[in-house]
Amino acid sequence: MNADQIIKKICHVVVIVFAVKFLFSMGTFDSVTYKGTGYTINFPTGWKTTKEELVDIGVYFVSVEDKDVVTFYPEGFLNPESGQPEVHMTIASGKLASPAWIQDLWPDIVKAIIDSKVRLIDKGEIKINGQISKWVLFLENGNKKWRLEFYVCDEKNGFIKIIYAADQKEFAEYRKVFEDSKETFLFKMGLF
Repeated sequence: MNADQIIKKICHVVVIVFAVKFLFSMGTFDSVTYKGTGYTINFPTGWKTTKEELVDIGVYFVSVEDKDVVTFYPEGFLNPESGQPEVHMTIASGKLASPAWIQDLWPDIVKAIIDSKVRLIDKGEIKINGQISKWVLFLENGNKKWRLEFYVCDEKNGFIKIIYAADQKEFAEYRKVFEDSKETFLFKMGLF
């Protein structure tokens, strides 16, 4: 091969790469991976995504800057009266105003949840993608929704709250979907 042929082949590859990148950016291929502030997650196929704050994300319990909220919900589960999804997975992320670890914030989070007059079912700690996470399961009194919330802080002062909510029947039905999505959660973090 001579130099002209090599340059021509390299140009073809570059054009193909840019064309594929353009098609992905235009939404030509449906991806179920969502890239948020400080994380990526695979949400369930067929679910809608919105950046609108359709649901009450609750109290942050800490000062969070540059808040980013996204909600995923199954098509057909948007309540026409309230405009809120009946089943949803919502992720709120941002940066803490001051350094903290989830272990330091946890007592205040639990107290705020209890003070909000909900029925606390259970709470605990798990790792999500190797990161320590605290979780709480409670029943909202007003709309009788079950709510499973996970809280994570990282070494760059990132704060992430993952909310899974549905009424009791749908919660049991969608719990596996919620758990499967949680397992795809990847934090974008590091010291460098």
